[in-house]
Amino acid sequence: MKDFIRLNLYYSLKAIRSILSGYEPNSLERWCSDDQKYTPLDIIDDIDDPYYVVCRFKDGRHLPLPLVLDPDQSEYPLQKIILKFFKKYTDLLDDAVWDCETYIANREITLKKFQAF
Repeated sequence: MKDFIRLNLYYSLKAIRSILSGYEPNSLERWCSDDQKYTPLDIIDDIDDPYYVVCRFKDGRHLPLPLVLDPDQSEYPLQKIILKFFKKYTDLLDDAVWDCETYIANREITLKKFQAF
């Protein structure tokens, strides 16, 4: 329980810092397990798990595509609230949402496939 509370706070504060730092437009990246780092996302990349498609922010941190589009997919309650707040009451995530939606449209993927993780 103690770890869950710590991680809930950590990921929530991380999200706040990242969003406030600003989104880097057109900066979707993917996790490359071979290199153990994030690499630019090519639209032809075939990524089975969209959790590994991320939006990069100016502070160098990342938010996974599913969380940007649907904060309810976060396992951390405080992070859900924060992401929902920024999506509903500010325009700070608009570009990130647009890039994610464009990526999905171009890849002809539906959000239903995202439920797998």
